[in-house]
Amino acid sequence: MTMLPPGRVDLTDRAAPLHEMVGDEWPGNLWICASRRSDGARVVFGRDGSPPAPLAASVLASCAIPGYFAPVTIGGVQYFDGGVHSSTNADALRTVVPDVVVVVAPMSAAYLPLGSPDALLRWAARRRLDRESSRLERTGSMVVRVEPDGASMKAMGLQPMNNARSRRVSMAAYRQTVRLIEEGTIPESLTDRIDAVPAG
Repeated sequence: MTMLPPGRVDLTDRAAPLHEMVGDEWPGNLWICASRRSDGARVVFGRDGSPPAPLAASVLASCAIPGYFAPVTIGGVQYFDGGVHSSTNADALRTVVPDVVVVVAPMSAAYLPLGSPDALLRWAARRRLDRESSRLERTGSMVVRVEPDGASMKAMGLQPMNNARSRRVSMAAYRQTVRLIEEGTIPESLTDRIDAVPAG
C-alpha cells in the first residue's frame, strides 16, 4: 500500500510545550485515535494492548492531517490523524460496551446537503457513522448522534476549520444541541440544566 502523503507543517515543535502542559500521566479511560502512515490502520493510544505513547505526542498525531501536516513519529512509527480511518471512530468502543455512546460528528450531516460541494464528504462520513452505530447497537449500547443540521452546516461553510467562523459555529451548535435536548434526541439524563441560549 502507498504510504499517506506527508505535509510540510511540522508539529514536533509543539510537542515540548504541550508535554509541559499535560505531563506524563495518562488520564484514565482516555483513548486517542491515530492512523499508521504505512497502511492507514487505526491505532487507539491509551487502550490496553496499544503501543505505549506519550500523551502529548498522541494528541499531536491525532491532529496531523495528511498532505498538510507532517506525520508524528511515536516509537519509530509514523502516525497521522485518526480521521484517515474514520471521522468519528465510534466503533472503537464496541469492545467495552458502554450503556450510552454520544457521538459528535461535525463532518457528517443530519441530512445530506444535496448540490453542496461538500455533500460527498458528508455522505461518506454519515455512511461510516451508520456502520459504526450499528456495530455499537448490536453490542447493546445506546447511540446518541449529534450531526450538524442546516444552520450548523451553514455556519461551518466549506472551511470548517476557519477560526474566523468559531463563534458562529459555536452558537449554531449550541442552539442545535438545545433543540435536540428539547426534542428528546439527547436524553436529559446526559445533560446539565440549560437556562437559555446566549445572545449571539
